[in-house]
Amino acid sequence: MIWMHGSAGVGKSAIMRTLAEMVSPHTSCVTLFLSRDSWPPRNDSKKVFTTLAYSLAVVNGDYCGYVLSGTSHFPRELNQQFESFFLVPFTEGHIEPGPKRCVVLLDGLDECKNADDQCRIVGLICDSILHHNGDIPFVWVITSRPEDHLIDTLLEIKEKFLDRPDEFWELKIPVNPDGATRNVERYLRAEFMNIREKHPESFPNSTSIWPSDGDFIRIAKASPGLFVFTSTVTKYVSVDNPTSRLKLIMTLIDRFTCHPVRASQTPFSLLDALYIQIMSEISEEQLSIVEPLLGFFSLMDVVPILRVSSTKVGLVGACNILGLQQDEVYGALSKLHPVLILPSPRTAERDGIQFFHASFPDFLSDHSRSQDYHINPDQELTNIWRSYIRILKESHQTNMMAPKLSHNGVNILWVPGGDDARLDETQKCLLSTAQQGWVSLLIKYGHPSCTSCPCRENERCLMVDASELIDVFRSIHPFLFRGYEFPVEKFIDWLNYHAPRDVREKMVSRRFPVAQLDTERLFKSLHVRPWWQWSHSTGEHVITMTEEERDAPQWSDWSHARGQLWATTGSLKHLFKLLEGRDPEILSWRLRCAVTVVGMEPSELYAVIGPIPELDRLATDYFYYVLPYFGT
Repeated sequence: MIWMHGSAGVGKSAIMRTLAEMVSPHTSCVTLFLSRDSWPPRNDSKKVFTTLAYSLAVVNGDYCGYVLSGTSHFPRELNQQFESFFLVPFTEGHIEPGPKRCVVLLDGLDECKNADDQCRIVGLICDSILHHNGDIPFVWVITSRPEDHLIDTLLEIKEKFLDRPDEFWELKIPVNPDGATRNVERYLRAEFMNIREKHPESFPNSTSIWPSDGDFIRIAKASPGLFVFTSTVTKYVSVDNPTSRLKLIMTLIDRFTCHPVRASQTPFSLLDALYIQIMSEISEEQLSIVEPLLGFFSLMDVVPILRVSSTKVGLVGACNILGLQQDEVYGALSKLHPVLILPSPRTAERDGIQFFHASFPDFLSDHSRSQDYHINPDQELTNIWRSYIRILKESHQTNMMAPKLSHNGVNILWVPGGDDARLDETQKCLLSTAQQGWVSLLIKYGHPSCTSCPCRENERCLMVDASELIDVFRSIHPFLFRGYEFPVEKFIDWLNYHAPRDVREKMVSRRFPVAQLDTERLFKSLHVRPWWQWSHSTGEHVITMTEEERDAPQWSDWSHARGQLWATTGSLKHLFKLLEGRDPEILSWRLRCAVTVVGMEPSELYAVIGPIPELDRLATDYFYYVLPYFGT
């Protein structure tokens, strides 16, 4: 196994691509380039071994036959995946190893979402070499940044291979290695030649050499070993008017290298100066468009709630969430071609913004590096949350019977493909995203003053105070629990234990044991407003009072209604039995279970009752009821 590690931008991926090109003609080679910014995303640790197995099946017919035969299975756990795809086929004789080993290239291990899984992947590979190296025909080459948890794992691995030094090699790639300038020069010559071919109108016949030898050498030596700087320079110059842009680059390099303090700061200092130059070319008006989008797509991987059904939101979805128009978005982002990939309008529904290199979003989130162009992740997360609230307010309609949400009121600024026939579908999708997103973000990150352990461990936090939250609840409380999958259990837990105190005091009017509930008053209120049963296992709301149940009891005569309720079926009887039954277990539950009365107005209060056990003793599900409440 070979482990290469080095800082961002030193050329690890370039080395791996070159290695793949060199090895492929001579032996089987499978590669996986992990990236949190690619589309589709390639950073799911649970798919590392399955993806490598698929790639191996493509180049190895015997292995492909083994996989297709059904002998292998597709487990979820990493250790089972590795055993099924990389140990069993060879250790149990299903496949005869060939004369040459297969080279497996795994680039960017640190890009995987889960740090523990990163270490687990390396550990499984290491153990296979220690115990089965004579049976399994693989040479593993792994690259990563020098993250602390991976360096700790690296030290443990080195100890295991002390008496077998030929089986584990560590290669550290420094920022300024010997020979780096020569590699940069080769890259620059090729790129500048491409620029001349792309922009022939910028180079009159009298321009025989461009750039000049002096400029060429100064660029090559400006940040040796940091390939991301060199590649960003060439992308910046190639956008338009390359001769003028190159002059700006030379001025930047001269200004930087002539300042000894700046030049000696960090390897990324000049790269940061280039990023600042790129951002400075965006007008202040356009920055108000650019920054929310950069913040949204920077947060996409670290805040999974922003995804829809485990997939990334495309540029169209992000713009509709943030309230941005297609033409202004493309105009504002056009200056950022050197640092990001912007999808075409044709693919923008599926594809979002992709960063050429992880160093750019890292730069934006670090105030000491980006200065005036700093993007505060917490502030951007808060802006997204406020956008969800805006969408909910747009969809709020009031009628004589009850308030409701209607997707027809949602404002769509970018219809996919410009097809008006898809407006209704787009409105429904955006409303659904907002309905799920606002409460999920609130529960996860709405803890500005909470000191409980789960909240302290969160790196992000919504930048909203109690007064803003109270105003939001006042505007949306008529449809707080209505018509969509609402995480009742988590919301009540947040409200009782993690919300700001002023919010809790305003929203929670009472909290008391179920045993103290006025059952007659509660059941009579079920005729007045909708009510729901929330299942822990399904997470779905069900309006549980059927027409038959509504008409069966004589609600005006409670003594008669009580008898009729015992004869009903379904959720209504389930609730009544729990509140009126005399079974010892039910009596014990009524003493333990709480009622939380939630709402902003006396006429709009709801009693949230739960958790309520399933009456079937073999069942493991439990419920919450959300019921209209008119108690005192």
